[in-house]
Amino acid sequence: MSFASYFDLNRRAAGAVRETPSPLTVTTRSTIPESEEKPIRPELGKPAAAEKPAMPLWEQIVLYVGTVIGVLFSSAIMKFNVEETVDLRFSVATLAVAAVIALLVTPSAFEKLKVSPDSPFLSRLSLFAQHGVFWQVVIEALRKTIVS
Repeated sequence: MSFASYFDLNRRAAGAVRETPSPLTVTTRSTIPESEEKPIRPELGKPAAAEKPAMPLWEQIVLYVGTVIGVLFSSAIMKFNVEETVDLRFSVATLAVAAVIALLVTPSAFEKLKVSPDSPFLSRLSLFAQHGVFWQVVIEALRKTIVS
């Protein structure tokens, strides 16, 4: 596995293919030979499509950016809870941490959650923005634990 292939969400989607259930068969206690058993729903026995549609590069980049946005807006919301003012300015360090979180979390989350590349783009984007919010909350909790 090359370094760049870690970040390729198309490769991650191929690794997260869900298995199709085996077809149900009709069996009785009579003397029906195994070769004559008929599937109840033959369409379930069809093999899954060999390849899922590939996501274009721009969609993959936007999913990474969605995670970064989730991290950034989560920190803005935490600032609002403490200071009660809306401040959407971010330091370079905050942006760098958000980018690192996106680069590390997005590929494995895409695979583990078995996100389908042919699902609606807006639902995939909102899922990864939410993932960014989650990781910022975890980092903030760790920071409070270490500092206290």
